[in-house]
Amino acid sequence: MFNGPVLIEWARGGKEMTSKFYTYISPKAGFDPVKTIFLLAPSEYADTTEHAEEFSVKTGWRDQAERDGGILLVPLIRDYRKESRDLLKDHFLKVRKTFEPSEDSKFRGVVDKLWPWESLIYMVGYGEGADYAGDVLVKHPNMFAGTALIDGRAHDFSAGEMDTDHWFQDNCSDDYRRKNKEVPSCLFLLGKDNDHGETASYFRKTISDAPEDSFVRGTENFAPYVQEDHIMTGHDPYISDFLMHHFFNHVARWDNAPDGTLQYRTGQEDFYRTPAEQNNPASRYYWHGSVEVGSNMYHYVVYLPMGMNPEEAEGLSVVFSIHEEGVPASLECEKNGWEELADECREFMVVMPDCPGNSWNMARDHQVIPEILKRLSKDYSVDLKKVYLSGNGQGAEFADRVAALFPKDFTAAILWNKFQKRWFSVTAQDEQVTGSLRQFSELSSQDFLGKAVEMPVWIAAGGDISRETIRDYEREVETLRLAAGNGVEEDQKTIGDEIAENSLVGYKLYGDRPYGMRSGDTREAWEFVRRFSRERGSKTVSAIY
Repeated sequence: MFNGPVLIEWARGGKEMTSKFYTYISPKAGFDPVKTIFLLAPSEYADTTEHAEEFSVKTGWRDQAERDGGILLVPLIRDYRKESRDLLKDHFLKVRKTFEPSEDSKFRGVVDKLWPWESLIYMVGYGEGADYAGDVLVKHPNMFAGTALIDGRAHDFSAGEMDTDHWFQDNCSDDYRRKNKEVPSCLFLLGKDNDHGETASYFRKTISDAPEDSFVRGTENFAPYVQEDHIMTGHDPYISDFLMHHFFNHVARWDNAPDGTLQYRTGQEDFYRTPAEQNNPASRYYWHGSVEVGSNMYHYVVYLPMGMNPEEAEGLSVVFSIHEEGVPASLECEKNGWEELADECREFMVVMPDCPGNSWNMARDHQVIPEILKRLSKDYSVDLKKVYLSGNGQGAEFADRVAALFPKDFTAAILWNKFQKRWFSVTAQDEQVTGSLRQFSELSSQDFLGKAVEMPVWIAAGGDISRETIRDYEREVETLRLAAGNGVEEDQKTIGDEIAENSLVGYKLYGDRPYGMRSGDTREAWEFVRRFSRERGSKTVSAIY
């Protein structure tokens, strides 16, 4: 870990450029994705690292970063009026893979490098730093989950007419195009300056004009996105404490769209409270449990449809939402829309397991999901005929392997962005993989592949995918469909394809989905798998078409 001045050099516009930042990395930063907070100090505190450090302590932001396990970045800028509005983004892209955890964390085997997640970047400015931050937000609204301006405001709105750089995804679909003024922002304006009007009006209009898919559904009702307070002013550390706990901890810009999707989220503190500790009956409640497998304790979270108590959950279906690598359940929980869909249809509970180090390991973790299912059956009397595995990225790989190992325990699998040349359930015929399977289970992978056990699967992918990867998907989907007795027509291999009514394999490529599903995608997957059920221990599934 290195805290202090950091000098970075890079080329911009053919010229060698340098930037200097005061950097503070919390000793608590470790496995979980790390928040990045850009602090734009007033001019008198932005000239030297000593002054920048003094300001970060004085305002309480260094303490906030330390308690949250975050990274604080304070640029040293002598004249904000002459500084490029691209500085913060350029610096972040240059250094984001270089942050190291504390020596104590390294000793404990935490991680070699920290992960400052693009979904959790925040900006706060004071005085002239707030003026600069406001102009940065106009040009790069898709970079920040939340921004606060204290005693300052935006002045230059011309960059709002520019096309976005859609930095979450380099290559978007041909029909994707957004202007900066069409990307909504979460903004808090503070200070006695009553001249917030133009800034507030501009950013409120970005919300009203933003396409519907700029938000996680339901979030657009978080009112107002642009908030004003004309009482809090100055450098009092109360402001940083207020903003961190009541604002930054509750907003995210998820990386499942080229310019991200905004969401007002539960927040980690509320996530781990029991329903009895929460006073808002409209809140989403998460019920917590754990199972012990081997020498590890595995925490899991159960989400019931809003307003439902465990005593009322009898007969619900079960959807396991298995997180991607690096993302714990507390962050994964609201991103992909499963809770919203559960509230809407009231047919299933969502179960989100955690694992050591936020990274799934088949040798260590393969029994976890079956063990959690046993506990759910006892605690909630769920419908064991309708248990579905869903995962994204590494979570999809893990879900696929669990389905292959224990196919009679699960009804169907939903695999999202599982970027492998071949699917585990298909390559199980490979001698090496079959050998590794047998050390976990006596299940014959040959039986599974030979249709002795039917396993419906919904396969979906999105983002910046090469044609080669698409062809790999299509070949494996065709293999699975043929193995399941369902031929695949040529027109079923395209984006937006219609799945044959009796198919056990659904497949869809989505455009402009860098990492993870959106609410509508989750609904499509659910509509495909919900028709299947499996009698406990049966090799076949039944379906309602």
